Amino acid sequence: MSDLLIHRLNSFSTYQVDKNSTNIINTKTFEDVNVEEFLEISHILDSSYFSYAVDKHLNFIALDKI
Repeated sequence: MSDLLIHRLNSFSTYQVDKNSTNIINTKTFEDVNVEEFLEISHILDSSYFSYAVDKHLNFIALDKI
């Protein structure tokens, strides 16, 4: 994951990039997640052709780059 992408993703208030695993962690509870930020991050990752999954806590799990 590029530094520019990491910086952009860290600008969201409810999500933070874990640089050790390059996962994007939801810092709020499931009930308090900002849905707009979730959708925007999803769009950014899709636009960057970044392969990911989402777990039950709405964390983005990094998979292989396409």
